[in-house]
Amino acid sequence: MSAINIYYQNVRGLRTKTNNLLRNVCVNNYDIIVFTETWLTDDIYDIYLCNENKGNSYNVQLNNFANSLNRIMFTNPLDKFIILGDFNFSNNVDWISVSTNSLELTPINISSQHIKDFFDTATITNLSQYNNIKNANDRLLDLVFSNDSVGVAECTDPLALPVDLHHKPLIINANFIEIHKLVDKKITKFIYSKGNYEAIRADLDQVKWDELLLTKPLNEAVTIFYSKLYELRDKYIPIKTITHSSHPPWYNSALVKMLKEKYKYHCRYKTYRNISDYHSFSILRSRVIELEKSCFNTYMEKVESTIIKNPKSFWSYIKSKKNTNSFPNVMRYGDETASTGEGISNLFATFFRSTYQEPDPLTLLPSDCCVVDSSTCISTVEISYPEVLRRQINDICFLLNIANGTVDCSDLLANLALKTNLLGFRQRPLLYTPFTTTKYRRNAFLSRAARSFNVIPHNLNIDLFCTSAATARRLLAKSFFED
Repeated sequence: MSAINIYYQNVRGLRTKTNNLLRNVCVNNYDIIVFTETWLTDDIYDIYLCNENKGNSYNVQLNNFANSLNRIMFTNPLDKFIILGDFNFSNNVDWISVSTNSLELTPINISSQHIKDFFDTATITNLSQYNNIKNANDRLLDLVFSNDSVGVAECTDPLALPVDLHHKPLIINANFIEIHKLVDKKITKFIYSKGNYEAIRADLDQVKWDELLLTKPLNEAVTIFYSKLYELRDKYIPIKTITHSSHPPWYNSALVKMLKEKYKYHCRYKTYRNISDYHSFSILRSRVIELEKSCFNTYMEKVESTIIKNPKSFWSYIKSKKNTNSFPNVMRYGDETASTGEGISNLFATFFRSTYQEPDPLTLLPSDCCVVDSSTCISTVEISYPEVLRRQINDICFLLNIANGTVDCSDLLANLALKTNLLGFRQRPLLYTPFTTTKYRRNAFLSRAARSFNVIPHNLNIDLFCTSAATARRLLAKSFFED
């Protein structure tokens, strides 16, 4: 079972340090980050804020905390707890080690009654204190309590600067917590711009469409048609695996690689305690800090210099600071627990099932709408453009690349209600789409192509793929004027 790393620091205010804090958090690999005395508000950072009642005295707040802690731990007797923060016991308590082989510290010389009551609650709930890192005044203000053994060490690479001498940053390692990692499902994407369309057209010329389609029922013929297209797509269109990066936008490949190396040597040092691994980790840590600073400055200069020509990069940076993309690795609903993407989705479906209305079993469809003639031949059926264009946008892009070539596959297109009866060859595309550098909204290539097809009347009897471009335009104009 791997250890979980918890970073703790009393920062004494973060309102002017959020920018540097974000960059420092990105170059480190902590599982949990705990800050006290941040003085943040809800509109500054997306975090959980524990709002205290400032009207109560310290004694009342400590007593309320002890009562809540006692109630929660007795309600969950099998759970593990880690409580850490600035208890500010100062000179009211002295600490000694329980034994030479133990990390626990026990309190002695307790001078205040309310502090004694708190430690009575800690003893009843089996909580022990593990922090022995004293501050500049040789005192223990920040305490770490747990009902299981944890390791506490001083952090030499703090996230928030400057460090308060009265509150040193701490790293807590807990080996009793099991980390569940939700494996991301790999998403593949076809790169149509790099496809070998010459080979696709050559293979399409070799297909005997009459033997494949003309004698087949409608559903079977359509299935064969798309299976052939998908076969050529899988064969000649390259595939790219889409990965969602969790790094900030200013990170480059060199910095990401260096971060992985730093994390590797850090894990090796924690496992084997080899001093050479720690030296390698320290060197990589300093290099990461320098390279990250250089990447950030370069990125910000680029964003600021191109804000007029490319405002999207500026708003992407703003959005990356506001959005959070963390998802729970384990979810529970009722008595069920899920740790996979499919299982979590099923739990959500179970939870929201009550909001959907079940279909009425007494509602029956008309009998005439369910009759399908299996002997219907595809060569005798006309499919309108709206039915064809309901296919996926990738299919449309795939077919457009073929149609804009020299081979039109006229026999095939004739069976899809395009009124083509002869094999035709075209040296230029029929529907010309003006080129533009923008790719957004209505000016996108696929949007313009879809609008070009939609303006053609559905009942138009024109041989679009075999007639000349001039004839096709003349017939289209005549049809529009007649309508």
